[in-house]
Amino acid sequence: MIVLLLFLLQDPVIEIEARAAIVGPKFRLRDGEPSLKGESVFSDELDAEGDVFSPGGEVAVRWGDERFAFEYWSLTAEGDGALDEPKPWGGAVVPAGTVSDTEVFFQRVELGWTHRFDLYRPWKGVVDGDPEWGPWLWLNAGLSVEWMVVDADLGFGSTRLGGVFPTPQASLGFRPWSPDWLEASAGIGGFFVPFKSGDTSCLDPIEYTIELKARAEGFSFSLGYNLYHVHLEEQANHVDEDVVHLRLRGLFFTLGVRF
Repeated sequence: MIVLLLFLLQDPVIEIEARAAIVGPKFRLRDGEPSLKGESVFSDELDAEGDVFSPGGEVAVRWGDERFAFEYWSLTAEGDGALDEPKPWGGAVVPAGTVSDTEVFFQRVELGWTHRFDLYRPWKGVVDGDPEWGPWLWLNAGLSVEWMVVDADLGFGSTRLGGVFPTPQASLGFRPWSPDWLEASAGIGGFFVPFKSGDTSCLDPIEYTIELKARAEGFSFSLGYNLYHVHLEEQANHVDEDVVHLRLRGLFFTLGVRF
């Protein structure tokens, strides 16, 4: 009860960030039927691996060592390659030489919680009436609930896979000095832990993030690198009929406010 009271007495901090990223997508897609097993179509043969703009954002509330965050980002990959060989798709065989008109739309929403564990933070005293700390190293650990969907229209056929999956999260953060105007962090999520949502399985989920962030007078901006990988499979009669294998990686920039 005392711990809960101390938690509620702390003033919450609200953080709002807008995110812009340049992402290089790679994927393979498969759409099969019980009568005809599908065969994977790859992003390179669809000519859909060029860098694309990916918008996103996050709203978070920090309450002491607890942080609750809502995050959204999306992207669209496009291409118009021709198939090098016949491909079974959606119960029919698409002839070699068929030109695709590809549009792959990915959306992701994440609702997460993390707790901060201080690993190293030496006290240096009071300077001009303000507390002064040495270098600060901390660990964030928690859990997110992630909703994602991949909508793929290839011209000669389409597929859609998605679901809601829990994903464990962890990151290390470091501030070299006080005040806290500069910090670096490295995070990992998913940890290759498989989950199932209805008939859809989420296999090998993993996300790596490296970020350098600067703060000044309630504003922040950061530069980082992100790699996101997921493998979705939908089963029918215990046969993996539909597959989406997605890898997204690239640089991102954020601009935020904190109050």
